[in-house]
Amino acid sequence: MARKDKHQPELQLLIQAPLQPESIGSPPFQLPLPADSRGPEPLPEYQQFNQGGPTLPQQSQPKKRFCSGFSDKTVWDLLTVFLVPLMIGIGTIGVAMQQNRLSQSQFSSDQSIALDQQREATLKTYMDDMTDLLINRGLQTSKTDAEVRVVARAKTLVALRKLDGDRKGLLIQFLCDANLTGNGPGDAIISLQNTDLSGIHLEQANLLKADLSGANLSGADLRKANLENANLFGANLSGADLSNANLINTNLIYANLSGANLMSAKLVNAYLNQADLTNTNLRGITVWISGLSKGGTTGTVAEQLSRAYTLKGATLPDGSAYPSQSYAIPNHKEPGS
Repeated sequence: MARKDKHQPELQLLIQAPLQPESIGSPPFQLPLPADSRGPEPLPEYQQFNQGGPTLPQQSQPKKRFCSGFSDKTVWDLLTVFLVPLMIGIGTIGVAMQQNRLSQSQFSSDQSIALDQQREATLKTYMDDMTDLLINRGLQTSKTDAEVRVVARAKTLVALRKLDGDRKGLLIQFLCDANLTGNGPGDAIISLQNTDLSGIHLEQANLLKADLSGANLSGADLRKANLENANLFGANLSGADLSNANLINTNLIYANLSGANLMSAKLVNAYLNQADLTNTNLRGITVWISGLSKGGTTGTVAEQLSRAYTLKGATLPDGSAYPSQSYAIPNHKEPGS
């Protein structure tokens, strides 16, 4: 026979009686609800802003915008997008330009070296050929119309066109030392008439009685050169440096001395008839001063200069500029005056 529990009536009453809120005591006595009937658990407050709940106050710095149509780009973004590639491009161009300059500089240097070697080879070949003509072909004792003289002059003219000023000077000095330039007009074995001697370096060279009529000596360095009794008729000496040169008895008729420097040159008995002395430096020159000289030139410096074709802009022997009140040039008339 089953045992009857003395508490069974109270339990039945408790189960059958409806639950009333006021009858429910403190939380320890609340019956737990099934998991599926509790509903969703509340979210933490920091997540409730996604569910329309309260939000936490946030402090945010507004981003600077670049007002150029790129509303979603910052200034830094634009700098990154545009400026960095631009700087890379500029740097690339700069490196390329520098390399190009270095290449051009190297090319110019190589060309200069090659040209200098070519000129040196030209001079050496000329010297060898002339030595052969002197020793083996009798150039020194040849007649005026001899074929060997024609060959020698042709080689000389070709070489002079290829050489620079220094090597031109060496070539002419070689001819003078070998007595091939003669002792007066018509006496030269190798004539230098009408030759291209522009820019030649002949400082202190001995050109006694050299026939340089019609030669191009523009820009030549003839400082302290000995041109006594030389023939420079119609020669182009524009821009040449003839300071302290010996021009005694030198024929300068119709010579172009414009812009030349004749400072302290010795022009004793020099022939300046119809010479162009435009902007020529004549400071300190000396001329024949004791009576009549050859060719009818008179003794004073002024009278010597008066025979020139023009003295426009020339620096006169006392340092004044022509025309000068302190240094008069009598009987001289400028062209067109």
